[in-house]
Amino acid sequence: MYCRMVHYLLVLAFIILTGCAGAYMEPPMNETHPANPAAPAAELPATSGVLSLAATQPTSDASEIPPAEGHSQHGASSSSDSAATQPDAAVYVCPMHPKVVSSKPGHCPICNMKLVRKSGTGVQP
Repeated sequence: MYCRMVHYLLVLAFIILTGCAGAYMEPPMNETHPANPAAPAAELPATSGVLSLAATQPTSDASEIPPAEGHSQHGASSSSDSAATQPDAAVYVCPMHPKVVSSKPGHCPICNMKLVRKSGTGVQP
């Protein structure tokens, strides 16, 4: 039994030593292999116009939209609503989205947060 265990240990030691003793050689690279420093430079692909800013058409400016065609159908009032004409009227504004303004309490249509009351002077009570 002892002899067999010594035999296994010697075989294991031989395998370990011969495995580490071998020198690693890199396989030869082709002349056109990308990792070869002597390889010629690859041609660049043709540029695509998909992300080109010059190819995009300018969109219409928001100032060109008549006030009646704004976002009043969404429940948010614009700056030209009655709150702007009445300086003492209370307005309700979303704390996260200052563009969302309403003349009555409610929730923000973007984030569903409760609208905060602000007076017409901009001072929060």
